[in-house]
Amino acid sequence: MIKKHHLRLLAALVVVCYLLTASPLSAIAQGTRPASAVPSSAESGNQAGEIPAAEEEGEEPGDEAPEEPAEQPGGEPDEEPGEEPEDPEEQSEGEPGDDAPGVEEEPGEDEPGTAEPESLPATTGLTVRHILVTLDGEFVVLDETVVEGLEIGTTVYGSDFVGSFGLHRFLCSAPEELVLGEEGNVIELFYEMLENPDGLEGPRELPAPELLIPDNGLKRTVGLSGLQDREDEPGSLSLNKVATPVEGMPNRWKITLTLSGINLETTSDVVLVIDTSGSMGQGSGRMAAAKQAAEKFVESLLSSPNTKVALVSFADGVTAHLDGRFVGSDEKQELLNEINGLTANGGTFTQAAIRQARRLLEEASDADHKVIVLLSDGEPTYSYRIRTINDLETYVLAEWYWDWDGVLHRYWVTKDSLSESEFDYDTSGSGDGTSMTTYIGHVSNWYWVDLYYYHHGNSAVAESRFAKDDGITIYSIGLSRGSSGQRYWTG
Repeated sequence: MIKKHHLRLLAALVVVCYLLTASPLSAIAQGTRPASAVPSSAESGNQAGEIPAAEEEGEEPGDEAPEEPAEQPGGEPDEEPGEEPEDPEEQSEGEPGDDAPGVEEEPGEDEPGTAEPESLPATTGLTVRHILVTLDGEFVVLDETVVEGLEIGTTVYGSDFVGSFGLHRFLCSAPEELVLGEEGNVIELFYEMLENPDGLEGPRELPAPELLIPDNGLKRTVGLSGLQDREDEPGSLSLNKVATPVEGMPNRWKITLTLSGINLETTSDVVLVIDTSGSMGQGSGRMAAAKQAAEKFVESLLSSPNTKVALVSFADGVTAHLDGRFVGSDEKQELLNEINGLTANGGTFTQAAIRQARRLLEEASDADHKVIVLLSDGEPTYSYRIRTINDLETYVLAEWYWDWDGVLHRYWVTKDSLSESEFDYDTSGSGDGTSMTTYIGHVSNWYWVDLYYYHHGNSAVAESRFAKDDGITIYSIGLSRGSSGQRYWTG
C-alpha cells in the first residue's frame, strides 16, 4: 500500500528532476561563434515554477492520511456513505480510502500534478547549415536542414552531422558542441573544395611506397687522375712561354703564352623520373608528350659512353624500372620499351619519387656527376607523414581572412624547410590524392580559428633540398603545369 506521504515525496522528486533537465545549461555554448541562440533563464524559471502549483493541488488528498487506519475496523463499503454530512469534498476523494490503490487512481487533481512535465515542450529543433569555403575565401551554403525531436538540455556535436557533398571535405563545425535550448539552436559545418587534379573517384589513402634499395653497391669503377703536370695524362695542362725581341725598341720583348691540355673525361648517372598520375592522362595528351620527351632524352644521352640512365615512374606508388639499374647504350632499347609502356592513373606522390631517385644515386652510382630529371605536370597530392605534426614550428601561415561574424580564420601549412629527420618514411603517407593540401585539425575560440594542413608541395621541395645537399643536381620539366604548381618546379 502506498501512503499519501509517499505521493508527496514522488511529487517532490518530479520537481527536482524537471529542474535539472530544464536548467539553463544551454547558455554555455562551446564553439567558435557567438551566434548560437541561448534560452533565457526567465523562461526556464517559469516552466519550473509550474510544478509546485500542481503539487499544492495534490495536497488535498494528503489531509485524509489520518483516515487510513479506518480501513481495519470497517471493511464494508456500505458504512462509508454515512460520513457524507461531515465533508462531501473529502468524501468524494476519500471514498475508496479503504482500498489503497483507489487513493492513487481516483483523485482527478493529483494525477495531472505528477504528469505535468510530460505536457511541457520537452523537445526542440536544430538547424544544421552546411557551408562551402571556396578557394577565394567566399562562403556558399550547400544545404540547410532542421532536425526535429531533440530533447532540450542534451548536448549535440557538430561532427555527428557531417554530410557528403562529393569532392568537398569537412573542415570544422561552429560550435563544435551545443547544449540544446528551446529555440535558436544552430550548428554550421564548414567544408573545403577538393581540387582533385588527378581525377580520382574519391579520396584514397595509401601506405608509404616501398622503395628499391640496390644490393650490389657501386656498379663501376672510374679511374680519375685529376689535373696533372704531365702532358700525356688526361686533365693535364702545359704552359709554353715564348719571348721575342721587339725591333727598334731595345729591352722590349713580346711574350707569347700558350696553354694546352688534354680533356679529362668524366662520367654521369641520370635518373629520369616520370609522373604517371591521373592528371597526365584524362585526354590531356601529357602522357604522350612525356613519353616523346623521355625517348628523345634517352637517345641523346646514351650516345655518350660516359653517361648511363635509370628510370623511375610514380603515381600513388613508385616504380624503379629494370631493377633500378643504370643502363648504357647497349641496353638503350630496353629502357625505351619501359618508357613506351607507361600509363597514367592515380595520385601524385612526388616526394617518394624524388627519394627513390636519391636512393639509386647514393647506393648504386659512383659517377662524377649525379643528376635527377623530373617530368611532371604539377601538383603533388601525397607526401610522407611528419613526426613533429603537433609542433607549431612545423607550420607557416599561408593565408588568413575575417568571416561575416568577425571571426579570424588562419590557414597554416607544413613548411618546406623541415629537416629530413622530421619525416616518417616508414609508415603511411599523408593525403588522400585529391588536393595539394590535406586537413590535419584546428584550434578555435570565440574570436579566431586556426586550421592546420599538410602541404604536399612543400614536402616535395624539402625532399629535393635533401638531394641537393647530397651533391645531386635536379632539373624539372613541367608539362602544362598550372599556376598553383609553378613554384614547386622552380623552388
